[in-house]
Parts: sequence; C-alpha cells; structure tokens
Amino acid sequence: RARRGRMRAGAGSSCRPRRRSIYLFRLRSLPDPLLEAFDLPDSARPCPRRTLTTVPTQALTMMNGKFTRSQAVFFGDRIVVEGGPTLEGRVDRAFRIATGRPPSEPQRKASLAFLQRPEALADPVEALNDLALTLYNSNAFLFVD
Repeated sequence: RARRGRMRAGAGSSCRPRRRSIYLFRLRSLPDPLLEAFDLPDSARPCPRRTLTTVPTQALTMMNGKFTRSQAVFFGDRIVVEGGPTLEGRVDRAFRIATGRPPSEPQRKASLAFLQRPEALADPVEALNDLALTLYNSNAFLFVD
C-alpha cells in the first residue's frame, strides 16, 4: 500500500502526461521508439562511449512522430495563450519559447506569411500547431551552439 500523499510506482504516468523527466521508468525489453531514432543505447549492455550519428530517420521522427505532433499541439495552445491576440506577438513568443531569442527579421516575415496563407486563416489553430512543429524541427531548437 502507498502511504497517504504518495503515489505508487507507475501511478504518475497517466496523471501527468506532459511532465518532463531526465530519468524515465522503462522496461528494458520495450525501447522507446522516439529515443531509438536518436541512438538509444542498448540497456542490456554497458555503453562506455556513445556514437554520434545524424540519420534521416531522426528528422522523419521529429516531423511525423506521434509524440512531437502531440507536443506541437500543446505548444500551439501555449502560443495562443502567451502570445496575445496578434500574429506578431504569437510569432515572437513562439520563437522565444523554442529558441530563447526573438525571431530574426527574415524568420518573422516567413512565419507571418505562413500564418497568413488562406489555408492558415481557415484554421488558425492548426496553422500555429504547424508553426510549432516547424520550430521543433529547426536547428536552433535541436542543436545547442
């Protein structure tokens, strides 16, 4: 039995689906598909040194994976709330969250043009989700300089 105020092992996974963690509880026999694309080490063997690779499946996983797409929806919702009513404010806030800096002028113009397309105006929430997914796939988000 769990003590009062504490959760039993595994109980938090469904309660907090968006919680981030450095250490994840995983069964060794069930590797995470997202981490496999990024060279997840084999947990059954020691790994004194990790290999560095960049392969197409990493980019495809980031663009089409269920996890990144669902996180882009959460990010798009956050952009709406924190960015205010204007597209300019939303673009600025999205870049500040994703990259830690405001967008450059070419990035601002391209993002605004993307959000002002007729298809984007028909479904502005989906357009913001797509912008969020694009930012997740940008070099500024993926790589630390």
